[in-house]
Amino acid sequence: MAPFFAAGLVILYGVNSFANVMMSTAEFKNDPRNPNLKNQKH
Repeated sequence: MAPFFAAGLVILYGVNSFANVMMSTAEFKNDPRNPNLKNQKH
């Protein structure tokens, strides 16, 4: 079972890093659902 858990962690890490990259693109930078936007005042 250990290889499946390891593969799951690798997949989750990849999805998380891809989501972080997508949040910083120009298209989603000013999206109100972006959690990084909550720290800034309009």
